[in-house]
Amino acid sequence: MDLRLVEYVLYLAAGVALTLWAGAALPRGLQLAGLGGVALLLQLDTSLASAADLVRALATRLGLVLLLLGALHLVALVIQRRAERPERPEAASRPKTEYEAVRPASGRFPY
Repeated sequence: MDLRLVEYVLYLAAGVALTLWAGAALPRGLQLAGLGGVALLLQLDTSLASAADLVRALATRLGLVLLLLGALHLVALVIQRRAERPERPEAASRPKTEYEAVRPASGRFPY
């Protein structure tokens, strides 16, 4: 059996499984972007002469998939954070309150 075919099958199985597992925390569009990244990383050309080369190529590709999924997760968090933050235009029009610094009662610092 050709090592390239083994690499493709193992990579696709692991890459799609990782993407779907991490995709539970991602919106559907970012999950599809992750699957697209898995498919594009399949195009990386590596020469496979032994089983060690196969493991190295798989580790490299799966590491790139994990980095891609991590970046997509951070993008999703930023989008979610911005969507949850209410815009408060009335806060800018309110006068700012000035506070006096609290001084210790004994006159010594700290307290």
